[in-house]
Amino acid sequence: MTIQLIMYSKEDHFDAINTYQFHDRTFTDHPLTVVRDCEGDNNRYPIIIQKDNVVVGFFCLHLDEGPEMYGYRNNVILLRGYSIDERHRKLGYAKSSFDMLDDFILKEIEADLDGVILAVNELNIAAQKTYAKVGFKIDKENIVSHRGKLMIMKRNFMVK
Repeated sequence: MTIQLIMYSKEDHFDAINTYQFHDRTFTDHPLTVVRDCEGDNNRYPIIIQKDNVVVGFFCLHLDEGPEMYGYRNNVILLRGYSIDERHRKLGYAKSSFDMLDDFILKEIEADLDGVILAVNELNIAAQKTYAKVGFKIDKENIVSHRGKLMIMKRNFMVK
């Protein structure tokens, strides 16, 4: 079975997120924190990366004020809080999740969008390389945040 991107459901996924192994929070938050930030915000969509009913990764999609905080209009969506559970890294799940991301967004998110952006810390070279491999390009640099200097990477939808 291939991986799936699924909208987070507290009923179905809370236990898996609660036991999610992600210890280095230098560059992004644990999924539990991201899920809490999503509660009550209709513009944030927590997403589960799942393989064979096992949660292997997580991220959030954020409309409106998400992209706006980096100076973008409402034609893009911000991907934030991306991580792969430490027990499931280096198995191709990141690449696979990005391969299906555009179709998932266009199917599941009711908005007129043509691309996705993400903010990545300039010191997080591994993430930058991963994002570049799946088609993201640096669009803005030297954005100051509480986590240090960020670069904004953007990818226009590559619908298959």
